[in-house]
Amino acid sequence: MSMNENVILQQPAFQIINQMPYPVEVCDAGGNTTMVNAAFLDTFEVPPAGRIIAQLERLGLAAAFTEVCAGKKSMVVDLTIDPGDLARSYTARKAGPALFETAIFPVLSPHGEVLQIVTMWRDVTERKRADARIKSSLQEKELLLKEVHHRVKNNLQVVCSLLSLQGSSIKEPGPRRLFEETRDRVRSMASVHEMLYRSTDLARIDFSGYISNLASQLFASHNINPERVKLQVEVEPVSLGINLGVPCGLLINELVTNALKHAFPGDRAGTITVSMR
Repeated sequence: MSMNENVILQQPAFQIINQMPYPVEVCDAGGNTTMVNAAFLDTFEVPPAGRIIAQLERLGLAAAFTEVCAGKKSMVVDLTIDPGDLARSYTARKAGPALFETAIFPVLSPHGEVLQIVTMWRDVTERKRADARIKSSLQEKELLLKEVHHRVKNNLQVVCSLLSLQGSSIKEPGPRRLFEETRDRVRSMASVHEMLYRSTDLARIDFSGYISNLASQLFASHNINPERVKLQVEVEPVSLGINLGVPCGLLINELVTNALKHAFPGDRAGTITVSMR
């Protein structure tokens, strides 16, 4: 029987902590290890004395541990343990360093005195690796989705350019205007995809910014003097997904276009107000 096992068996709390499935280390108020459970011995190379203090000093957390020893706080930290500090039976099941989520808290007497410092080690290596894989996968999907929106926007802009080119060769105002209106509709859809791939949220866009941008493009397309016809946008903070954003954009495109075509004949001045709540 080793010295550490003798220390464990002398402690009345051994029967409790020894049933715990994860490593538990008990220290005195000075940070000296006084008790460990069987899971600790299966996990770490012994002797364990000073293990937790050394780990915290490496991370610059010795001052925080001093506050724990004074009974002022508890703490939870992630500690990376090198394979050389792990038991051989444990490293046989693991590859590389192990990451432990370590909870450290004081046990106080009824009078508030620190009796012991308890440290619980929970191996979160696989969970952290899984989290990293999920994060990497999400980042990859986000890049792919941005690329999709970017390509759709570019393709729609090509269509706009073709419509403009074809419309410019038509001399009759009526048919030429049909090409221009179709171009504006396609441009309204392209703007949705452009805002989506520029946004941090690839599923939704800030519709207030979209409306302002769309209306400004329509004013420029119709050669409207902004001093004669003013634009007023009254849109509360609204976020829409692509399934609602595209039809709403087309609807606003038609409403603003009709207002520009029919509401201000001759040199009549006025204001177009776009509101959304």
